Amino acid sequence: MSKKIQNSRKLKKKIKKNIKTKKIYTGGSYLDKIPQAKFFVHEGKICYNSNVMFSCEQISPIPNKKLPNENEKRQLKRMFKNCYIYPLPHSLSLGGAKITTKSLLDRFENHTNENKTYFCCLHENGSIYAFCFCSLYQPHHPNQMWGYIDTVCTSKNQRNEHCCERLMEEVVNKFGQYHLELHVRTDKYDGKGLPPNFAASHCYEKLGFRFFKTTPVLEYDGINRTMVRPPSGIMSQNYWDNTSSCNEIFNGEMSKKLKLAKINNIPVLVFLLREVENKKISVYANDGPEDEFGQKGWRITDIDTNIVELSDLY
Repeated sequence: MSKKIQNSRKLKKKIKKNIKTKKIYTGGSYLDKIPQAKFFVHEGKICYNSNVMFSCEQISPIPNKKLPNENEKRQLKRMFKNCYIYPLPHSLSLGGAKITTKSLLDRFENHTNENKTYFCCLHENGSIYAFCFCSLYQPHHPNQMWGYIDTVCTSKNQRNEHCCERLMEEVVNKFGQYHLELHVRTDKYDGKGLPPNFAASHCYEKLGFRFFKTTPVLEYDGINRTMVRPPSGIMSQNYWDNTSSCNEIFNGEMSKKLKLAKINNIPVLVFLLREVENKKISVYANDGPEDEFGQKGWRITDIDTNIVELSDLY
């Protein structure tokens, strides 16, 4: 075979490879680049650079002119299967609505839903790292808006990279002025279903979600409980008393994240959430607004451990 023919074949392979790459990384209709407000810090280490973007688009009830392109559909279906379908043995569905990739994609074309629903995702160069949906509704009072977060999903290749935490941070930044709730699996049902989702539960707790003391519900994958986050991260003492930490739910013990802090030489109960900067920790502090009985509530704030002394309660 002549050298000219060999070079010609190499060139064709190179062109073919470039064409495939161009098709795969076209970006997407839902991947509008919105720069993050800051670097994401986990335990004092920066985990993401400015190339990782967050997008959030309303997909209902208004007629949706922007649909996922073919590349996005492939990614969403693959991620959805890895998160929700493949882990379940023999396609077992214990309760609740049956989930399929079709039901996932249909949400982008359902314009009859009265609730405002948003599709939120983290992405970089056309690759989706994590996504979820958030639906806004008014359950009890016209002046109280709630946001229900569901189908939180992380790419298999991005697991253990704190994508869930980063995604939820962005979702809370956008919708945190409302009551937020979500369901998370806490146990199997009669030995069937999937084990507790410890990772997701702790991820949500870091952003201020707590388990609400309500009756567990049976979903397709096992026993699920509701986690809630109060508007702007502020809750009354009564609200706090009706919630539990991850450790209380899974281990039946008081969480060691509950500490005594000296803030301006005043002792304050705090519940540790996560490190947001080096030596700076996000906490629930029991120095929030007082209720009608004079009890101080809880609020999410940051404390600097260089100047605030923390001690164990027990």
